[in-house]
Amino acid sequence: MPYPKVSLALCLVFGVPALAATEPCLTHADLAAGIQVSTEDGRVYQVKESASGKKVEIQHVWTPGDTGFTSVLVTRMGLYLLSDFRTYFSPPSTGTDFIVGGHEGTEQLDRFKYANSAFPQPQPGSIFASAVRITHDFQSPSTGPQETEKYKVDAVYSFLAEQSVSISKCDYRMIPVEVTMAAQGETFLQRRQLYFPDLGFSVITATGDDAYGQAGKNGITGFARQTPAVPAAFSD
Repeated sequence: MPYPKVSLALCLVFGVPALAATEPCLTHADLAAGIQVSTEDGRVYQVKESASGKKVEIQHVWTPGDTGFTSVLVTRMGLYLLSDFRTYFSPPSTGTDFIVGGHEGTEQLDRFKYANSAFPQPQPGSIFASAVRITHDFQSPSTGPQETEKYKVDAVYSFLAEQSVSISKCDYRMIPVEVTMAAQGETFLQRRQLYFPDLGFSVITATGDDAYGQAGKNGITGFARQTPAVPAAFSD
């Protein structure tokens, strides 16, 4: 997998609150049953904690019918990326054309193993750095399973000044986090994540022009308890 260069400086983006608070504000305890995050691009993030509480799973779901993908991120503390499993899909066909070798049904799994696995609690002004080994698996209906690829990158999580933000008429502490993974001057991943220490997870609001796609920004528009509740917590 090539590592395109990144030329975009990431910016903090927030959407105006869209969901009214009709229940008490969320807390970390809500992660066991699941928290739903709505964003400007129509995506819904479904966030839940593992049975042991050691990991947090973040599912990215596009509005049905849109071209794109679903993604399941497994993280430590809702922040440090451990794996990214993506399934690509296309909207229902409106004609008779058929594209050979399209993305429909393609699956991609990236796993991240950190040399420094002593993940710290995020503190404003601090930095966490570690070498990371990435294992990349890919398969599609047109190509079948491909040979596993492996990469080594240097990861840096930079924690910025803490802020207070209002989402769905509730105030939450938030720490912006700049995340980069690079090797030999080439960037594999670049993101801005907003980490909510009282909730125990982060939301990606900006990405660089990296190995996962083009640069983009995405604001948060609402938090809510998952309804209906997501399935039982996943196991580590």
